Amino acid sequence: MAVTVLQRNVKIFEAAGLHFHELIGQTLRVRGLLETRFGPEIEVAAPSEVELIANGPGEAAKPVQNAPAMAQP
Repeated sequence: MAVTVLQRNVKIFEAAGLHFHELIGQTLRVRGLLETRFGPEIEVAAPSEVELIANGPGEAAKPVQNAPAMAQP
């Protein structure tokens, strides 16, 4: 499954403390609409749609907090 972020939204994620290179190899929970047209894919548009899941025993899930509000088109 693929999770995509549009290039224009990368700065929003980085401002919320979500740096993509740090997420490589991590287990994530993402929320959004699942598209299957070109294979399973979820496009996330806001940091609140991404949650880092615990990687070991005793670790709690780490939701992204203090995410800036998205402007509606």
